[in-house]
Amino acid sequence: MSSSVDAFNPECNPKTGKNALRLALNLHVLWHRLDKALNQLAGPTPMAVSESTMNMALTLHDTLLAFGGVAEAVSVHLFFAM
Repeated sequence: MSSSVDAFNPECNPKTGKNALRLALNLHVLWHRLDKALNQLAGPTPMAVSESTMNMALTLHDTLLAFGGVAEAVSVHLFFAM
């Protein structure tokens, strides 16, 4: 397994873990449906989320959290600059 999955521990922050898992599930369904639609196919979505999808979701989740921190820091800086 990769380091993203090894480092992920939903128990350390339940809200963060829940959001990361929701993101992974949504990406899993979206990518499967897009792949089927682009190939003009139909079929059920697999029940298991792949490790690569989970890793991508965790990376996206961490990136969004980092951007949120940057946005918060910038808005606080702009607030005090006025």
